[in-house]
Amino acid sequence: MEVDIAECGTFPRAYIDDIRKLIDLSKKQLDSTLEHKINAWEKANPSKRGSLPTIETVISEMSKGFGGRFYDLGLCATFPALAPMLLSKKLSTFRSDDITDNLNKMSDEDLKNHTFWPHIDTIRNSSQKMDFIIQKIQDMLNDKERHQDVPETRPVLRKKMIILTIAPMIGYLIALVLRKEFPKTRQTVVLANEPITKREALYKPFSRMTDEEVSEDRNTEDPLILITTARISGEGFNFTRANYVVMVEPAFAKQIEDQAFHRVHRQGQQATTHLFSLYSLWNPAEVIVRSRQDTRSKLLLDESVWQVPEADA
Repeated sequence: MEVDIAECGTFPRAYIDDIRKLIDLSKKQLDSTLEHKINAWEKANPSKRGSLPTIETVISEMSKGFGGRFYDLGLCATFPALAPMLLSKKLSTFRSDDITDNLNKMSDEDLKNHTFWPHIDTIRNSSQKMDFIIQKIQDMLNDKERHQDVPETRPVLRKKMIILTIAPMIGYLIALVLRKEFPKTRQTVVLANEPITKREALYKPFSRMTDEEVSEDRNTEDPLILITTARISGEGFNFTRANYVVMVEPAFAKQIEDQAFHRVHRQGQQATTHLFSLYSLWNPAEVIVRSRQDTRSKLLLDESVWQVPEADA
């Protein structure tokens, strides 16, 4: 299985001051949180206190969306324009708890009344990751390769894509952007707030086999894009009807990413797979999380990780 690493290295200078503030706040909060946890650990009953808290513990909790500025900084790796919004908290805190509606059931008219809708163009601004995703969707829509098990007498099947995130809010915002960018391309969103009992039905268009002609393949309402989280997608589902995968954020554990990619790149896949992992080189949160996948190095202690370009550079 070959995964292409797409490095997004251009610093979003339009938001440099706000991102610098988030970086400073994130570093200070990580240090203070670790100090608090260690103090609590030292005061606890030795027989019940467990392992000594480490900076990896704190990073893991925050990167999973438990809150904090490190989480905020991670969101900005995909959407840099969120930096001023996260600092002001006027629009939203952009936590998973803020996802209270179901995009799969929202009509175009419903979307116009969505709190985020008037701000979508601003949120999407300066996002190298969205530029990449949109380009790959265009490639997918133009992909005319015939699946290996589809005879010449049948039409070429449309290709499908899985977009994977770690933070549910990133997936939610990507879905909103794509509803505006590709209004005629049907998508399905499956996040943690979706009941487990309904996930299988929502995943079905991305897991059915290609060796038999299915009426849904000719239906313009058949979804071509699935937006979900890497943790949910790794729960044993088979997504071989899709052959494009974009992992938007690095996972704290490499095996989470590998399991997610293997949902598509596995026995039964009948088309060429296109697997991509996106990585913001300028964002400390992603640099730290990605380095932990392989080396488990404590890059947080390296001051160079937290440096940002000069405003007039």
